Order: sequence, then C-alpha cells, then structure tokens
Amino acid sequence: MEPSESKKKLAIILLILIFIICIFYFFTYQKKHTDWVHIQPQISLSVQELLQNFQNGEGNDLINKVVQISGTITALDDSLYILDKAVVCKLAVNIESNITEKEFVTVKGRCVGYDDLLMEVRLDNVVVMEL
Repeated sequence: MEPSESKKKLAIILLILIFIICIFYFFTYQKKHTDWVHIQPQISLSVQELLQNFQNGEGNDLINKVVQISGTITALDDSLYILDKAVVCKLAVNIESNITEKEFVTVKGRCVGYDDLLMEVRLDNVVVMEL
C-alpha cells in the first residue's frame, strides 16, 4: 500500500465522519423547541381532581400535556408556586410582585409528573392565567 493511498482513505473517512457529525448537529440541535407558554391548555382541572387522577393511576395520560389548574397558593418562592400543598409549579418567568399566599389563582403549564413519595404533581413552564 502506498502512502498516498492510505492518505486518500484517511481523507475519505474523515470527510464521512464530518458529514455524519454535521447531520447529527442539524437534526439534534437545530430543532425548534416547543413553546409551552403559548400552547392552549388541553384540560382544565382543580388541584384535587389532578391529584386524584394521579393517585388513581389515571394521570399518566396528562404527562407532557398543557393543563390548566385552579387552586390556592400555599407557598411562594422566587421561581415557583405551590398550590394547595399538592402541585408544585415552576414558573416560566419570574413571579409578579402582586401575587401573595392564600390567593386563589388559575395557572397553566406542562405536567411533568407525579412524585409518589411527597404526593405532589409537578408542572413546569407555568404562567398565571387569572388571579
């Protein structure tokens, strides 16, 4: 095998690898991300109904869907609400200053799942619909 043949094979292999890497990058990192904030809710529930669905094993249909939840704020932090001590809502944007604890709100967000140990439903990308 001549040195020039091995250089040609090496160059072809490198070009194929670069092509594969470019395709991987294009299809993986150039996808548009889902804008959960602007999607309309697919279902509207109270906190108790949502919690009951997960405890009965019927809540798995709600995972990765946008849901609208109504409840009372029992805890408030910089980046999350807790509704009726059962639904943890991670906000899409910072908390508005006029919202306080013990206030009844309607929020929408993507349902991430249910924590069996703490008996909490988790939502992310949450926005306040009504105060």
